Amino acid sequence: MPFWVFQLTNPLIITIYYLIFEGVLKIISAIQHKHFGIDFKWRLLIYALLVLISTAMHFKLLFTDEYRKSLVDASPLSSLSSEQINRLDEVLWLFEEYEFITQFEFREREDHLSLSKVCVITWHRNNPFGGLNIRVHFYIDEQEAIESMRSREEGRRHTSVSYINNIEATLFDSRMNRGGHGVPVPWRHLYSRVRLGNAVIYLSENPQQHQLHMNISNDFIKLLCELLSTEQKI
Repeated sequence: MPFWVFQLTNPLIITIYYLIFEGVLKIISAIQHKHFGIDFKWRLLIYALLVLISTAMHFKLLFTDEYRKSLVDASPLSSLSSEQINRLDEVLWLFEEYEFITQFEFREREDHLSLSKVCVITWHRNNPFGGLNIRVHFYIDEQEAIESMRSREEGRRHTSVSYINNIEATLFDSRMNRGGHGVPVPWRHLYSRVRLGNAVIYLSENPQQHQLHMNISNDFIKLLCELLSTEQKI
């Protein structure tokens, strides 16, 4: 939805245009009072109609999650080979060197029954402003990685894609975020999962709703594929 629609649902903006309407109504009342007069019940009726019209206009924003199909593009993953996929744990260390990475943590999970390693990365961007939370789980058993892709979908709408090179992605429809008291805010929650063999990558970000096509998840997938495709040894 257009950015201006979100602005109109802001309680402060709604209050302002109601005050403007009140001022115009008082002027009309003062002019017409000399000839016809406007009593309280007619003013109350006009306000009731205005509330109904406003609620109808903003119903979808105020009372629904308003899902939108994900614009995350997983297609660059389709060109990766099995050998390149196996280098994922090595390649992830390269992200630590980038300036836009504000958090990098890679640790063994000897205490976990299902996981062997976990990598946590935070990607920060200034223009347009945003951040991407990346979490990579390396499973001991590939079947558990496959089951992880199927779990915790929470009934949300999503698009599933798979490639013959043992890679698959679950791209969840973006969901509108809400601030205090359920008021919608102009950014959306964008969540995706990607499985490369026995590793599952979880991507989570909150881009502005009019900048969904500029999501950082796409940048991460492109960069990851470029690093995995290089023949240089890490």
